[in-house]
Amino acid sequence: MDEMIELGKMISSTAKDFGIAVKVCCEKSFLFKYGIEQANCIDRILIESICGHSLDIKRDKNQRDSCACFKSIDIGAYNTCRNGCIYCQL
Repeated sequence: MDEMIELGKMISSTAKDFGIAVKVCCEKSFLFKYGIEQANCIDRILIESICGHSLDIKRDKNQRDSCACFKSIDIGAYNTCRNGCIYCQL
């Protein structure tokens, strides 16, 4: 635990110096006080900002307890879309 805190402080401090936000997936909230935010692969707020309207979606209960992802359906594998979709090009 001490090593995680020390590493979290160092990463957070270095990132702040360079204007970078640090986010973690499925880590305990003890890192939040060092400026490290909760990450989520399926980010409702980001999707709402892209779509331009709010979504009525729930947290994905099939993930680990500390996972912040929202319920979704996987639409395929990267680099397989022939339509040039922005999503597939990320």
